[in-house]
Amino acid sequence: MQPHNMKEKIFGIGLSRTGTTSLTSALEILGYKSIHYPEYYFNSLFELKINPEILQEFDAMTDVPVAFLFKELDDRFPNAKFILTIRDEDSWVKSASKFFTTPDGSSSKGWIIDFMKFLRPRRSYWRNKYLLRNFIYGSFKFNKQEYLNRYKKHNKEVISHFKNDPDKLLIIDLINESNKWDKLCNFLDKEVPKDPFPHINSSNINDSSSIKL
Repeated sequence: MQPHNMKEKIFGIGLSRTGTTSLTSALEILGYKSIHYPEYYFNSLFELKINPEILQEFDAMTDVPVAFLFKELDDRFPNAKFILTIRDEDSWVKSASKFFTTPDGSSSKGWIIDFMKFLRPRRSYWRNKYLLRNFIYGSFKFNKQEYLNRYKKHNKEVISHFKNDPDKLLIIDLINESNKWDKLCNFLDKEVPKDPFPHINSSNINDSSSIKL
């Protein structure tokens, strides 16, 4: 195999609950300086950005907001490679329902009520979470149909974006794929490591990202 250029960026652009934490760990094993759920900020209520220092420091990054910004990242890093992690839709909805349920409950009561709760949450931590969730998934709180629609829409947009440049995109199901290392290493032109492919369930892991308005 040809030596890999470590300055080439790797972006994991699957949405949350598709094995993004496991992918981050796998990329670390392969020698990439990787980060899961990188620090981000809002230039405005309509413009989401990744901390530029993070973009410069790390070889690989995964999860939102990376997934949401895949088009911008492709423009900025034309030699980058992108990994779309996916899973069965029913399985994803069940996992997302568990993961996105907050102490205030998981059901949406309508945009106005959700927004009022967003303004006065029990803790400021949840206000930050609600804002990001609304930005990515279209609802401040978990809504099965809305979140599923956004999940399907995102995957379709990724596939459409790279249809004329398929060598830049790997689509992989880290939940059910039997030869994960083979597919990932072949895509990245890396030797398959002896380590077992990591399986990390981050359901109970709180990210430490900061959000600036």
